[in-house]
Amino acid sequence: MNVSTGRGICSQYCPLGQWGDNYTVLCTTRCSAKTYGVNFTGTWTASGLSYTSYGVCETECPDGQFARDADNLCVSNCGNGGYTNIWGDPTTKTCKITPFDCPLGYYADDATHMCVVPLSCSVVSTTQYVADNQTKKCVNKCPSTVQNYADMAKYLCVAICPTGFYGYNSTLKCVAACTYPTNSSYDGSFADPQINICVVICSATPKSLFGENVTFTCVEARYCPALTWAEVTVYNRQCRPHCPAPNSNGATNQQMYADNLTFSCVTTCPTYSYADLSTGYGLCVYVCPALNNGTLQFADNSTKTCVTTCPSSQSTYGDNTTLSCVKTCPVGSYAQYTINPFRYCVSVCAVGTWGEDVKRTCVTSPLMCPTVNGSMYYAENISTMCVKICPGPTASTPGSWG
Repeated sequence: MNVSTGRGICSQYCPLGQWGDNYTVLCTTRCSAKTYGVNFTGTWTASGLSYTSYGVCETECPDGQFARDADNLCVSNCGNGGYTNIWGDPTTKTCKITPFDCPLGYYADDATHMCVVPLSCSVVSTTQYVADNQTKKCVNKCPSTVQNYADMAKYLCVAICPTGFYGYNSTLKCVAACTYPTNSSYDGSFADPQINICVVICSATPKSLFGENVTFTCVEARYCPALTWAEVTVYNRQCRPHCPAPNSNGATNQQMYADNLTFSCVTTCPTYSYADLSTGYGLCVYVCPALNNGTLQFADNSTKTCVTTCPSSQSTYGDNTTLSCVKTCPVGSYAQYTINPFRYCVSVCAVGTWGEDVKRTCVTSPLMCPTVNGSMYYAENISTMCVKICPGPTASTPGSWG
């Protein structure tokens, strides 16, 4: 191709800074629309002058260069010459002027002025940039305007972290454990596997989860660590070593109890157990324990609690063989309720009372001994029993008579 050099001569090559334009057949400082100046290296002579490069206007840039509409040049980097907010698209070999012009799966990288796949986002000042779908750019931190966390395996901002990782709101990154990023200490949040986010309150659906303080994860109640129980209200869905007592944390006026079958804190113990406060904390027990001073407790079915005195309103007595409140004492024992204030079943009635075998109670008057099949029973003071026949004298005791 011969073009005019502007000096009134036709030449195969244009001077440095000019390009041969096929549309105007002139050497021009800017190529016609949709053509781009390409510089080539070579030695040539025109009008007595020696040149080492020449330029041509082309409709497509060579590999490794990008067509820039701002000045109709082919450039190796779209940012060359001080241009900003412009990125090279390797799929079309053109410069794009908005991040959203980058092809699908590519993001605008300001450090290289290139449209890149996420794994090619730049490291800037030791910070690995990640691809963000909100801005279509490589960013140093995922935007907080939406649920967005950096998946550092893919260098990509994602709404939900991959399995085994959790969105950490302090850094907006996907992390393997919900801890401070610098010293690995607990920061008050738990890894919730249902939503893959570090949370202060574990999620309740589809499964009811609770935060546990060993691995700092959200778990079902049955997986709470040993000697901890799932609590919903006062401690905001956590596994706790003690269930809330009245007014604890100012959040409840109701005593709660640790239930080992459901692994949770309950306000009323299930039918198979009884509420006990002997340790200072609420616990559902199968057998009521003695107090620290040795005082027995008995399982009271009317209140589902452990009591030291069985309720008179229920006409029950503490049986120390079954440790429960019973209406009738077992054979060989008698309900002592007048002298002993604790309403126990005793094997020997107290002095001044006598055991009778019909109702198995300690009666307070000889006249209260029963008559059975027409036979009168008598109060006998040595055995403190109501007997059918008074014992005769022995070598060590005098006799007695009805």
